[in-house]
Amino acid sequence: MARLRLELRLPEDFWLASLSRACRGSLLWVLDLAPFSGRGALLHVWADDRTAPLVRSWGRRLPRSIHLEELHRSSQGTLWRVQYPSSALVPLIAQGEVLPRLPFAVRDGWAFWEVLGSRDVLRRLADLVRRGLPGSRVLGISSTVPDSGPVGLTPTQDRVFQAALQRGYYEHPRRTSLTGLAQELGLSKGSLSVMLHRIECRLAQDWQEIRQLPRFWVPGPPGRDDV
Repeated sequence: MARLRLELRLPEDFWLASLSRACRGSLLWVLDLAPFSGRGALLHVWADDRTAPLVRSWGRRLPRSIHLEELHRSSQGTLWRVQYPSSALVPLIAQGEVLPRLPFAVRDGWAFWEVLGSRDVLRRLADLVRRGLPGSRVLGISSTVPDSGPVGLTPTQDRVFQAALQRGYYEHPRRTSLTGLAQELGLSKGSLSVMLHRIECRLAQDWQEIRQLPRFWVPGPPGRDDV
C-alpha cells in the first residue's frame, strides 16, 4: 500500500474553486463525495463558523444548475449538501479507480488530496492529474501504514446512507421519495426520516473528531512539499 499526495488546481469555472476564492484563506472541508448522473457530483461540505456566512452569501448567487442545501448549523460551523451537474474531478476519480481520503481540504481554489492504493494505480492517477488538471502538483508517492478507519457512521447508518445516495434520494429533483426508499429498505417512513436526520447530524458532529485525527493531511499554502 502506498500514499499519493496531490495539490489540485481546480478549474476557474468550477463552483468549489469560486467558493474557496471568495472565502480566501479559509479551509473548506469536503466530507463526502459521490458521482451521480454521468459527470455530476454530490458533496457534503463543511465550513467553520467564521467562513459559513461567506458560503451562505455566495450561495445566493449560484446558477440554478447547482443545488446548495444547508443541512446542519451549529456554533462550530455549518454542513451543506451540494449537487453539481458537471465536474472534471469525477471522470478523474473514475479513471484512476480510487477515491481521495475523506475529509479533504479546499483553499483558495486548490483541493488537497491524499490517496491510498497500489503504486501502479497511484502512478496512473498522477499521470491523469498532470494531463487533466494543468497547474496541479503531484507531491510524490510514499509508503504508508495500514488505515485504522475514520470516525463515522454505524454499519446500519452507512448501509442506509449508501442506499439513499445510490437511489438518488439526495439528488435534485429526487429520483426516489422517502416513502419509496423506506419500502426498499423495509423501514417505516417515520423511522427512515429520523435515521436520515441522525445520519446528517452525525456527519456534522463527527467533524469535531475527524479534524483532530493526525492521519488527515491539513495543508499549508499550495506548493508545500511535505510528502
